[in-house]
Amino acid sequence: MEKLNVLSLNCHGYNIGIESYLDRCRNYCDIMLLQETWLSDCNAVKLDYFSDTYTVYHSSAMQDKIKSGVMSGRPFGGTAILVHNKLSGCCYRVITDNPRVTCVCIKRKGSPDLVLCSVYMPWNDKTLEQAINYEATIGCLQSIVDRHIGCVFLFGGDFNVSKPSETVCSKLVDHFTQSNNLCWLNPCDTNLIDYTYHNDLNGHFSLLDHFLVSTVLVEKSDCVKILDDADNPSDHFAVACVITASGLATDDYCMKSERGKL
Repeated sequence: MEKLNVLSLNCHGYNIGIESYLDRCRNYCDIMLLQETWLSDCNAVKLDYFSDTYTVYHSSAMQDKIKSGVMSGRPFGGTAILVHNKLSGCCYRVITDNPRVTCVCIKRKGSPDLVLCSVYMPWNDKTLEQAINYEATIGCLQSIVDRHIGCVFLFGGDFNVSKPSETVCSKLVDHFTQSNNLCWLNPCDTNLIDYTYHNDLNGHFSLLDHFLVSTVLVEKSDCVKILDDADNPSDHFAVACVITASGLATDDYCMKSERGKL
């Protein structure tokens, strides 16, 4: 049975250090989900460094700020998905109209199509505005599910909540998971740490980066590896999981499918 290796990383800004780290990771990753790239549409071409291995799909959170002509503060937001070129011929982008969510769909032969999302949820500052924005982003994810009935799903990224938690936002994620028969994956027993976000100076450590997947994609729920790599300059560790992906379509199959629609 075919497997896909999926990695998710909050970059805390895409820079030369992150590029070098991901360059090493590409040796074993089929799919990369990135959050907080801090890239505009113009400088998102930096991600083309990986174009010999991956097809890049990026959503900038900075375009409205740039168009307003008022530039202040640091860059922010942005999500991306890097799909290995062996899969790109059968992969297409799903429009989300939300820079917090980048989504693609990979066609599979004889199996439900696979929908992948890179997700960056609003930071939990416990304000009403944040809760509203969080719920709106969950609504975006639900819209993706509703538009792809019969598909299987993987949502990965920085959800900015811990599991389990009694916060409003954690309950929203849990409700979304249960309502759509998804599994909220847990770290595997072999991890030496139990957190992904780390602020060593202030002593803050939290498990904020997660995968929500259709149950048929994994053999068990305790399967997430937390990659506490020394060469990762972000304040988030990357997380990785392996999903089953039988029936991955060939380019020839995809071309025939497109011709059949004409």
